[in-house]
Amino acid sequence: MSAAGKSLAHRPIVTLTTDFGLNDHFVGTIKGVILDIVPGVEIVDICHSVQAFDVLDGALTNCSGLLVLPARDGTPGCG
Repeated sequence: MSAAGKSLAHRPIVTLTTDFGLNDHFVGTIKGVILDIVPGVEIVDICHSVQAFDVLDGALTNCSGLLVLPARDGTPGCG
């Protein structure tokens, strides 16, 4: 694997699952703050239309999305 490939493989991943929707600036604002705190982080949008205050909807959405992400050491699983 090339040096560039290794550096991409070890970039931290932050996933976003929210009930914000996509009709305003909130998701973009969160991403900007994350990038300011952790430059170079890989931000993956799982979903931004989870039902407000529905913990089960959020949990099922997260587990479905996390199953397809690359495995990383220390990454919590679903279940």
